[in-house]
Amino acid sequence: MVDARKLITYEFIQPTTCTAEYAALWKKANKNYVSLILYNTATLRMAGALEKSSEVMKYMQQLVKVPEIQATMQELSKEMMKVCTLLSMYMCTCTCT
Repeated sequence: MVDARKLITYEFIQPTTCTAEYAALWKKANKNYVSLILYNTATLRMAGALEKSSEVMKYMQQLVKVPEIQATMQELSKEMMKVCTLLSMYMCTCTCT
């Protein structure tokens, strides 16, 4: 019967060739773990930024009434057309006489 202590000791204390392979695997696992943590952190930060951005957009929409601005701009456009017409008529009368 194999002694459990010997088996556990063998698992932890191995020849140098296996240790180098395990060290490489350990480094790779740590690199992947750190990469995963950074990715998750970046994802959380992006989610927070998008949430804040959507809140800002919601408040801006409450402050700025788009239909009112659109109606005002249409009125302004009509007034400018009138001014342009009057100005061209004025310029025509000035140059014609």
